[in-house]
Amino acid sequence: MGDLAVLGMIFKTEGAEAANRQLDDVTNKSERAEKAVDSLSASQKRSTSATRDMEAEIQKLTKSHGELVKHAKDLGAAMGRMGSDVATGSASVDNLSTNGMNAARSLLGLGGRAPSSRDVSAFWMTEPAST
Repeated sequence: MGDLAVLGMIFKTEGAEAANRQLDDVTNKSERAEKAVDSLSASQKRSTSATRDMEAEIQKLTKSHGELVKHAKDLGAAMGRMGSDVATGSASVDNLSTNGMNAARSLLGLGGRAPSSRDVSAFWMTEPAST
């Protein structure tokens, strides 16, 4: 075989150390960015959950409001029928009783209390106001 010549190769690493530091900086910054993204993702999930809870509560309140409005309308209608019957002189005990029960049921729906038998007796025992 032939002679092998030894080749002298010299590598200059003047910029290698700077490049190595820059790569380390990039690695560190990317790790911090990854942590920030993870934190942001967790915050987004909490925010989404809170928004869903809030939407559910708004739907409950909307439903409750609708029910309150219905009960208020029903109460007004029952009281109106009672007043109309009394004003026209066509009030019968049955009509007043039925409309009174409807009014009481509507009042309960609004969060009021049903009249007791004492309340009803006191109402019928009072003298009409003199004019």
